[in-house]
Amino acid sequence: MSEIIGMPVLSDANNSTRIKETIAWVESEYGYHLPDGRTRIRREKEVDIAEFISSNDAPFLSIMSSCADTSLSEWRDIIFDDSSVCNLFICTDDRKLHFFRVNAINGSIEQCNSIPFYKRNGRWTQPTGHASGADITEKFEGVFFEAQSFIRDTDGLHPDEALDELCKLIFAKIYDEKNKTGIFCPNNHGNIEEYSASIRKLYRDASQNDENRQPKAKHQNPKGAFSNPIRLSSVALSEVSILFERFSFTGSDMDIKARAFQSAYLPAARSGMGQFFTPIEVIRFIVAAIDPRPGERILDPFCGSAHFLTEATDHISRTKTVGGGEEGQLPGDVRGIEKSERMVRIGMTDMLLHGNERPHIHYGDALLPFSSYLDLSPDGFDVVMTNPPFGSTLTKESSQYLGKFDLFQSGRKTALEVLGLERSVQFLRDGGRLGIVLPDSVLVNRSNQHVRDWIMDNTKVRGIIGLPSETFAPFGANIKTSVLLCTKSRRRERYDVFTARMENIGYEASGKQKPGSDASDVLSGFRAFIGREGWQ
Repeated sequence: MSEIIGMPVLSDANNSTRIKETIAWVESEYGYHLPDGRTRIRREKEVDIAEFISSNDAPFLSIMSSCADTSLSEWRDIIFDDSSVCNLFICTDDRKLHFFRVNAINGSIEQCNSIPFYKRNGRWTQPTGHASGADITEKFEGVFFEAQSFIRDTDGLHPDEALDELCKLIFAKIYDEKNKTGIFCPNNHGNIEEYSASIRKLYRDASQNDENRQPKAKHQNPKGAFSNPIRLSSVALSEVSILFERFSFTGSDMDIKARAFQSAYLPAARSGMGQFFTPIEVIRFIVAAIDPRPGERILDPFCGSAHFLTEATDHISRTKTVGGGEEGQLPGDVRGIEKSERMVRIGMTDMLLHGNERPHIHYGDALLPFSSYLDLSPDGFDVVMTNPPFGSTLTKESSQYLGKFDLFQSGRKTALEVLGLERSVQFLRDGGRLGIVLPDSVLVNRSNQHVRDWIMDNTKVRGIIGLPSETFAPFGANIKTSVLLCTKSRRRERYDVFTARMENIGYEASGKQKPGSDASDVLSGFRAFIGREGWQ
């Protein structure tokens, strides 16, 4: 809490003297007596700046001394930018003091009456009454939703914005545990501002770690998915961090963590992010049908929240392979491509919670020329599983930035999902397996005969499974879709194709559970077919 204390009378001396007097007053009246080396004075843009520093070198209170005609906008330029972790400032103006707080959500500077005391709030110095870093149990499944709701309500964020900030804090917490920094422990900090600044600094350190930096296209500088700073008030940031400190994120059951994250993700998906969402029932069906194996290179070129990738990792880790493979093996390389920066963070967070220590999601457009990518090439993957975006058409002007596509014909508008299909096949090696969700229009409309001819020329179709009309209805899309299962092959020959239509995916159009799903029966039928006919 903050409390107004009588203002000091500063001497009519130079800036350096006034700033030292202010430091002495803050130490005396507010208890900011820090160990040696955690108070420093520097000079920037002709302004003397004193900083109180946390144990991980994060400034959490800054005092600036300048002349009387220094404007608020000039102070803001000095004290705040995207790399700043300090949100609390005292400015001396001639012989007066002014208190300011940064609004971390929008970057504005707000005047306040005082500053919080240091180590006078028992919350930061007394035991919290819980086992710090305990393994999570089923009770944990509501924690991420609770944290997201607190962020949303405290800082007034939209659910998808709150989810984005939640991902940043999960990322920082996992980094804290892996590197044993102890920053998430509130009792190691003197007040809410020091705690919050320390976590902002920890998050920045984590995002600058080389293994967490994801490449974009060649013509762009590499950028970490978590390069954007945390945009939360100190209240919201500290309360969520206190909640997280109770649990071990790295040493606990992956299924519980995954379900907990899904409980936070699903409401946001239904609040405006549905275009990135593929129902988990569809994902699990495709993954089980494709049956990815240890050592295979796996890609989702339109990965959204990366659920195909996490489900593939889970599938491989719990499946014993033919030929002596051991349970618990992981795939050789699991990657995604996603051009929404927010969805990259969500996908990487989900992969981290599933135990993938180095999630690899490219931040960029999957339809660029292959020469644009740093480490993606055609014919490079054993498995591609995806749900490309539907509903948009690309015109001739769009071809100026796209890669080379047989199905992008001059003078013809081309559906985005059609190019998504061709790019998915381009990424596969010969004999590689593809599982893709497509609108039924691609497979049945007369206008798309050229697309079906291309499929027959470039793949060997193994299965076409119609999905119920309500499959995407809970997420705002009333479109009939099917799953196409095939291998990359240019051989022209007659062969049999497995076809089926699911009547019950496991839920109604409203999203309510619907007993009697026939997905497992269709999957068993397809597996029996592959057992007889093979993929090749």
